[in-house]
Amino acid sequence: MKTIRTLKISPKRHPELCQIPCNKEGLQKKLQAKSVKDLGILELEKGIYVIYHKYGAIDGLPPNRYVHEKILSGDFFLVQIKDGKTVSDLPEEVFNRYLVRFWEPENHTEEEAFFSNLKSLFDGILKNENPLL
Repeated sequence: MKTIRTLKISPKRHPELCQIPCNKEGLQKKLQAKSVKDLGILELEKGIYVIYHKYGAIDGLPPNRYVHEKILSGDFFLVQIKDGKTVSDLPEEVFNRYLVRFWEPENHTEEEAFFSNLKSLFDGILKNENPLL
């Protein structure tokens, strides 16, 4: 199985370099998601994305960091996506920049994480997904 070099950000820990599978099913397992539909993606900058469990707060994963107006729960990974489809190793300069950005763990309550993610929950319901099952 092909893997890529990435930055892993875990709750209450400093970020770390790691290798992750380069497929949806492998990411689903790493992020403790029930389905690949539970994987979320947020663009941090051109070509650099966060891959996360979009229902992590609902599934009881611990709150992690505040990213794009929501508190992500559980682990998340930073990846580079080229041409909108090819996932590749995180470049060294990007790795270093986000290592500094996410270095300090943040303290959030489970309630804060849950309420900051209600939009994802409602978006899933509107798309006929039921993340509560």
